[in-house]
Amino acid sequence: MPTPAPERTLAGTPIPPPTPAQLEAQQHVAALQYAAGVAAARHGDERLDRPPFDRVRRYGEADAVFAQRLAALPPLVLANLQRLDEIATATHAAASDLEARLRDATAGRRRADRELMQAREQQARRAQRRSGLMPRARDRDEPEWSDRDVPILEATLVRATADVERLAPRLEAAREQAQGAGRLLHTCCQWVRDHAPEAQHQAVAHAAAVPAGKAVALDAIPAALAALRERIAALGAEREALKAAGVPVAEAVGALDSYLTRQQAEWTPDAAVFLQRAVPPGHAFNGILPRTEHTNFEGFLATLLGEALRPRLVASIEAAAVGRLLLSDAERAERLREIETEMHVATVTEERYAQRVEAGGRPAQRRADAPPVAVLCC
Repeated sequence: MPTPAPERTLAGTPIPPPTPAQLEAQQHVAALQYAAGVAAARHGDERLDRPPFDRVRRYGEADAVFAQRLAALPPLVLANLQRLDEIATATHAAASDLEARLRDATAGRRRADRELMQAREQQARRAQRRSGLMPRARDRDEPEWSDRDVPILEATLVRATADVERLAPRLEAAREQAQGAGRLLHTCCQWVRDHAPEAQHQAVAHAAAVPAGKAVALDAIPAALAALRERIAALGAEREALKAAGVPVAEAVGALDSYLTRQQAEWTPDAAVFLQRAVPPGHAFNGILPRTEHTNFEGFLATLLGEALRPRLVASIEAAAVGRLLLSDAERAERLREIETEMHVATVTEERYAQRVEAGGRPAQRRADAPPVAVLCC
């Protein structure tokens, strides 16, 4: 059998055949693409967000770096990424199924409401005929209902309304869960793309080094997860507060003194104009007294009024410092390192809890903003 000619680019340059690693990556991307096609065919409702596999497919088809990362992923990271694929598929399927059920329930409620209205109108017409009045005739296409059908239709409407009220909040929760699973999968794919295999192996080793901690019974894990997530949220809030923390009062006063000293050194009065025999009108005090064209008004104030101005500025600094978080650079950096360490341990423990729940045959809802280094490397 003749050997096929190698493919060529538009410029005529031969395209080298794919390496075994690239073939493996292509097979993996093909599997994800198949899953995306199945999910899109099953859950193609426009009102529901598209499944997140479109993003994975785009990464694999349009981003060579991501395809290479997929081929070189540590086995643990690859298994976790595939599990996130499955979770995202399941959550989107559940949301799509609930949306279809809610549409059916809403249509059933409208139908029950219409039929009940027709039955009540026919009941009223029969009462008018019995009283000797001539009511409007029933439409030929309208089904005929008896008086005994009215309470049955009323009960049907009550049940249909209850179904709608029961399914609506469930659909909102399912949509939120599906969208969260999609965002988490997207973030994890981005992490895979942005980190070289060496960094991924280091992340796996770093996560494995987190102590197991005390054993928690399977039934107690939901409560432990809730408490752990509260702690994670508190650590995140403290981290944001530390980023906005101010410097201690002593450092602020030192910065003020440095500023005043620098301004005083930069201001040099220019009185040479007085040596002229004819001083230009309006120019005599230019560069000496504060005017609109003064070159260094701050230096003028610092030199002539600094002793009176400084106590007021210090008092203003002290008043602004009341109730505000103030830390030195060293204290702030040390606390941020402590928070990052505790946050890493907490998020790894959180993922281990989630995996234990799934191993017990129950679904585990992960946070959409869970760090990929914990979700993929445990």
